[in-house]
Amino acid sequence: MVNTEGDAPLIDFEENEVVEKDFAFRHRRVRATPTSVFFDSTGQSVARLTGTTRDAQEFVRYAARFVVDAEGTARLTPGLAATVVAAGGRHPGRVARVGMEPQPGGADYEAWVEFVAGGGAFRRGTAGAVELR
Repeated sequence: MVNTEGDAPLIDFEENEVVEKDFAFRHRRVRATPTSVFFDSTGQSVARLTGTTRDAQEFVRYAARFVVDAEGTARLTPGLAATVVAAGGRHPGRVARVGMEPQPGGADYEAWVEFVAGGGAFRRGTAGAVELR
C-alpha cells in the first residue's frame, strides 16, 4: 500500500529510491484514492481499479495472461470484451493490456484480461482459455 501524500521512501521497479507520493503520481499517474494497481513481475501495470467497490467480490479482480501471435495482436485493444474460461466457470472481463514486444525467442506477444472471479478459485498458474468477443 502506498500513501499518495506520503514522504516515506520506497524502492521502485527500476531499483530507484523514491518517496511514495512521487511513485504514485509521477510514475503511475495515481491521483485518486482508493486506487488499486496490480503489476506483473517486470513492473508493468496489468490491472487498475479506481474508486470504491460495491462489495468484496468486485474488489477481488484477477488478470489472466495469455499469448497471441503477431496477427492476433491487430484485433486486441484495451477495453475489448473478453471471457476467461477457467476454474469451472465463465468470467466476463476486458483486455487490460497488450504487450508491445514479442516474447524472447519467438513472435508471440503477451496480453492480459482483467476479470472478476465470480466465485472461482484461482491461483497463479490456473489453466484456462480466453475468448475474445
